[in-house]
Amino acid sequence: MCHVVVNDQIATDVGYTTERMQMLEEEIAPRVIRAREMLQESLMDLVKDHPIESIAVKEITDRAGLSRNTFYTHYQDTYHLPR
Repeated sequence: MCHVVVNDQIATDVGYTTERMQMLEEEIAPRVIRAREMLQESLMDLVKDHPIESIAVKEITDRAGLSRNTFYTHYQDTYHLPR
């Protein structure tokens, strides 16, 4: 799992330059966007047939083909997932 350090001092301490940090952010962004879109689409599909209160995170992630860990990396719960 890759974590992007946003603090310049920490980035400098581990040997990353500001330019390297920008490159890492650009590399990660498309993957993050795709994961969020997949989770949102899965929720939208499930909401068509079930009330949101009855939809489990596992149902969303199974439909999206992603792990629950990925879900919780981006969202606190189903109510925080944009619809």
